[in-house]
Amino acid sequence: MTIPNVLSIFRILLVPVFIIVVLSDVNNANLYGMLVFILAGFTDVLDGQIARKYNCTSVLGKILDPLADKMMVASALICATIKGFVPLWISILYVVKELTQGIGGFCFYNKVKDMMPSNWLGKVATVMFYLTIFCAFMISKMGWVLDVMVAVCGILLVATLIVYVRLGLKIAK
Repeated sequence: MTIPNVLSIFRILLVPVFIIVVLSDVNNANLYGMLVFILAGFTDVLDGQIARKYNCTSVLGKILDPLADKMMVASALICATIKGFVPLWISILYVVKELTQGIGGFCFYNKVKDMMPSNWLGKVATVMFYLTIFCAFMISKMGWVLDVMVAVCGILLVATLIVYVRLGLKIAK
């Protein structure tokens, strides 16, 4: 097992920790939850850098890394929705988009025996979601600024899905 894969598994294990912490009644639950969230983001960057620098990418890593990201972001969005920080529609849109992309990726893998490559737009969307989630939990009363951030996340979701579907169809042909 490679170090990047261990880091991805660690990120997956952080998901229930994040949920338990952020939905708990402890003082500063949002702060502690965001520390877990930031740790997950840091390990995401670290595992990517290690995998590229030491050429230790793997099929398992191509599955675990995005799975860990999607699980953390989906969990954070759902928790933010439960707490009233972000609207329900963005959480639903994110989950539907990721399920669609996951099913499409599975079908793609079965057809061409390879994983869909990540792209820069997906990375931008992930960074935007991390920033939006952090702001939603840590900065109260952001008002219209948070609304704009959520809307940008929604636009990025739709755009990444379109790019993903077009690329998948192009490669599959």
